[in-house]
Amino acid sequence: MLIKCPLGANKAHWVTGFCDRSASFGLTMYKKDRKWYFKVVFEVLVDLKDIKLLEELQTFFGVGRIYQTSKMPLYVWVVLANFWLLSTTSLTTH
Repeated sequence: MLIKCPLGANKAHWVTGFCDRSASFGLTMYKKDRKWYFKVVFEVLVDLKDIKLLEELQTFFGVGRIYQTSKMPLYVWVVLANFWLLSTTSLTTH
């Protein structure tokens, strides 16, 4: 099924609804050199024929990377952020 964003639609609402269906968040926490690190991932997976949709999302948000998955015939758009913990009350971007 080819998914299209209606040109006249409010893109913010469309993106919200689409991501509610097709997106996922991930959070990984690990310790290295006596510091705690956090890796936050937001990703959207679509069928190969819908790569234009991921390009629209990337343009809309102004961040992320698109690549083809190796295990399935899908494209994924990924936004990744890494943080390290200075103390129990503050996070610093890494």
